[in-house]
Amino acid sequence: MTSQPLVDTMGNMLMWNGDIFRMSGVEKDTMESDTTLLSRHLSTCQTPTQVLECMASITGPWAMVYLQETTNTLWFGRDFFGRQSLLISSTPDRLSLSSCVTSDMDTFTELPASGLFSCSLSPGGQLGQVRLYPWDCMVDQVDSDKNTSLQYTISSQTIRCPVRLDQFNPSTVPASPLPHSDSANSLFQQLLSQPDIDIMVDQFTDLLRAAVRTRITNQPGLCKDCVTTKLSSPCPHSSVAVLFSGGLDSCVLAHLAAEQLPPGQPLHLLNVAFQQGGGGFDVPDRLTGIQAFKVRRRCGQLLVDTNSES
Repeated sequence: MTSQPLVDTMGNMLMWNGDIFRMSGVEKDTMESDTTLLSRHLSTCQTPTQVLECMASITGPWAMVYLQETTNTLWFGRDFFGRQSLLISSTPDRLSLSSCVTSDMDTFTELPASGLFSCSLSPGGQLGQVRLYPWDCMVDQVDSDKNTSLQYTISSQTIRCPVRLDQFNPSTVPASPLPHSDSANSLFQQLLSQPDIDIMVDQFTDLLRAAVRTRITNQPGLCKDCVTTKLSSPCPHSSVAVLFSGGLDSCVLAHLAAEQLPPGQPLHLLNVAFQQGGGGFDVPDRLTGIQAFKVRRRCGQLLVDTNSES
């Protein structure tokens, strides 16, 4: 665990809320926190280009605020998909950033995930012009996403987008006409008999398995009790859970997650149900969750009942 804000030896200050699954060109040490890893690499940046390249090299969800003392510049932003929250409130002489606020703080709005922002600071603490370095794949859409509570200029310099939109092919795979079938299983087997579709299914399975593996391996492997006692990883208790409705998606994710866990470490399946008018919790997701749990192994099921007072 790393206390934040993290201040390095040069006075640069980082506040980080995210996960670094991978960082291009960096051999990630699983014993080093993401915060110290990013702080170390940002501390070597001397130009805007280097900061943009550093942040573009990250694979994973993030929101960050970085005070670059060496250049008197404040950097802030969110990942391309906006998966982590970062709220902003600005006036001509003040800029406030927070990951969460109370409902009465109505001057805060969500910072658009349009790229990386910077703001120069004068020695007296006065704010300079806020500048947006947009993702290079969505430069044309930035104006329509402009946040009215924050005035900024758009730089001609961009940050590399993690998703190459031009690589997606919207065309469908040509498929041979299939004979009529009243059986879903028969139709599924006929589809898989086509090489193009069979290859796509295998590729999707590999990508999904790799994504789940990334989530499993980029965590301490310790439950909340063993974290406090600093037990060596992994502990024999459950440190991974899946929100489990018993539907197809959650069943597939639970299966793939159980594959990646160390032998002997169980997986927790969390099934949430909201109280009904009659006082019961037998909603469809609860019933399918219990039914699907019966065919899972190495799993423990936790039934979470929620009412209007929870």
